[in-house]
Amino acid sequence: MAHVCFRGFLVIENCPSARPGLRPTGAHLERRHKQEVYPTMKSRLAKRNQRMIELTVRFWTNGLSGKKSEIRPKHAWCSGMVSMPKNESHDIEAMRPKPFHSTMDLPRVIEKVLIAHGVKLHRNRTTEKYIE
Repeated sequence: MAHVCFRGFLVIENCPSARPGLRPTGAHLERRHKQEVYPTMKSRLAKRNQRMIELTVRFWTNGLSGKKSEIRPKHAWCSGMVSMPKNESHDIEAMRPKPFHSTMDLPRVIEKVLIAHGVKLHRNRTTEKYIE
């Protein structure tokens, strides 16, 4: 009988730290430890508030009130800028913000900002359902 080791949501057959008496299911046979899945990834310690990669989406609010220097609360144009602030833990340097001209254009501009900064996104359990 194979032993199984639980680490987060990952399950491994014949792991040295396995608990006896647990039986793997077919869905878990191909999963591996994170070190085995991403063997070339280098990790490092990150400061608090520097672990996440952050994007900033800003909407234009000028000219909506009709008077200079005044705003209409909770009102904005459907265009603006997307930027990524500096993050030393991820070696991300701030670049010029990229404009978007409609909310339908927003996903394309977010993708361009991520690519420009060299950010690689990994699939999660939800996206694994429809992306190979």
